[in-house]
Amino acid sequence: MGGENSEREKFRIPRNASITTKSNMTFHVKQNMYCSLENVLYALRCNGCDEIYIGQTGDKLRNRRTVHEQQMRDLSARKIPLSGHLDTCCKSEPKFSIFPFYKFNHVDALARLSKEKFFINIFKPKLNIKL
Repeated sequence: MGGENSEREKFRIPRNASITTKSNMTFHVKQNMYCSLENVLYALRCNGCDEIYIGQTGDKLRNRRTVHEQQMRDLSARKIPLSGHLDTCCKSEPKFSIFPFYKFNHVDALARLSKEKFFINIFKPKLNIKL
């Protein structure tokens, strides 16, 4: 009955929020963000070492988070080195947090990949480098 609005209230990052990493990278949010949003770029922070991974998804952010959790726990599902890092680096739950920082207004996988690459080249997050 609560539907989308109650879901939004559970996970809301307000406009003008920011996250600063231990290497002084700062990501600023220009609009309200929710776990139900699609077509976003996000910063994933390892809760063990505070290093950042920059990712993108066309799916709902909550679904992408679930995939990261599954890949971290199931060796056969691992597709990127990040999963193994998260599994071994942080000894307590939650092992990571996700901070969406850029929302696309339309579905465009090439634009998402291009913007993701742009932010990776600018910030050079250690967890985007093959470990």
